[in-house]
Amino acid sequence: MSEPTFKSQEDAIRYYRTLALEYKRKFSDVQQELEEFQEGSRDLETELEAQLTQAEAKNKELTSANNQLKAECERLQAKLNQCQNECSSLREEVQELQLVKEDLHQYVRKLEQKNDDFERATRASLMSLEDFETRLNQAIERNAFLENELDEKENMAILIQRLKDEARDLKQELCVNETLRTSDLPQTPPKTPESVKDSNKFFNENGTLNRMRLNRNGTNFVSNASSIVPHSALNILGDLLKKVGANLSTLVKKESANCNKELHSG
Repeated sequence: MSEPTFKSQEDAIRYYRTLALEYKRKFSDVQQELEEFQEGSRDLETELEAQLTQAEAKNKELTSANNQLKAECERLQAKLNQCQNECSSLREEVQELQLVKEDLHQYVRKLEQKNDDFERATRASLMSLEDFETRLNQAIERNAFLENELDEKENMAILIQRLKDEARDLKQELCVNETLRTSDLPQTPPKTPESVKDSNKFFNENGTLNRMRLNRNGTNFVSNASSIVPHSALNILGDLLKKVGANLSTLVKKESANCNKELHSG
């Protein structure tokens, strides 16, 4: 900037005086601004220091919290690693349990199959037992019936034996009667009253004996000393007794064989 030229010295003084006043005014303004700025700077510095203090405190808190979070993070990381290890072991245990479960399912199926087989066998055994009980009851009833029949057959055998005895006695009486008939021939000596008396006494004794025997056996035969039995009737009676005895023995053998067969099959 070039200095201005003045016409006179007074103009130069006036100019510099005005310029000085202006600079002084500007200096005053700048000084005032500086004071205001310093005052504002001090307030700002105080505020910044307070904020700095708060920031430092907050930073300390955040640092402490960060450290705590780091520790928590490390703890959680360790816990995570532990959980991962536990998860791995649990996965292995789950796999083992699945294998055990499959084995148990197979075992249960086998047990169910065995149970079904056992139930079928039990039902078959019960049916066999019921059949056996039915057959046993039938065999017992048949055995009782056969025992009754055997008792009746024994009674019939006793009665037949008694009839045989009576038939033998009748044959003896027939022989006696035929002997008495032959006594009427010329070769025989005449009858005396004593012999007739003795013969009648013999007939009466035999007839009384026969009647006592027949009454004791429960038969309806009546024999006396004067009755004469034809020889053909005795033969017929003997044949009938033989047939009855043969049929009775055959029936007894057949029933005994059937009873033994039922008992063995039961």
